[in-house]
Amino acid sequence: MPLINAAKFREYFKINADIKDSRLTPHIGAAARRLKKWVGDAVYADAVAEAPQDADRAEDLKNAEAALAMHFAMLGLNTELTLSGVLKSRKEVGSQNANIQTTYLTPAEVRQLSQGYLELAEEIARPYALADGTPEAEVVVVLG
Repeated sequence: MPLINAAKFREYFKINADIKDSRLTPHIGAAARRLKKWVGDAVYADAVAEAPQDADRAEDLKNAEAALAMHFAMLGLNTELTLSGVLKSRKEVGSQNANIQTTYLTPAEVRQLSQGYLELAEEIARPYALADGTPEAEVVVVLG
């Protein structure tokens, strides 16, 4: 079970109400599975609990899951596909709606924005991550 749902995801980001929850939930699920691998079963289970043992960690992990969901959703949510490409902006030029100027995101811009959300999620989750990113990992403390 993910830490966030579509309603919570909408609280983290300004997502147009015309985007149905059914378009958001697959990305939230993917984010939940990735985050759970990063932090392990026990930490994730605590974060999803009604009364987590570490409330600050739970809030951080919800934030990380939202950012990670945005990373996965970027190509679908932040895009309007047209015959000419991915829409970046559209504005009226002149009066009487005579002309509309349209600009499109480049593939590099879409990748860069998506990568930014991935990096944000990793940074938020890093303090809670397992030593090697797997639930079975043993944490090794090096002294000296």
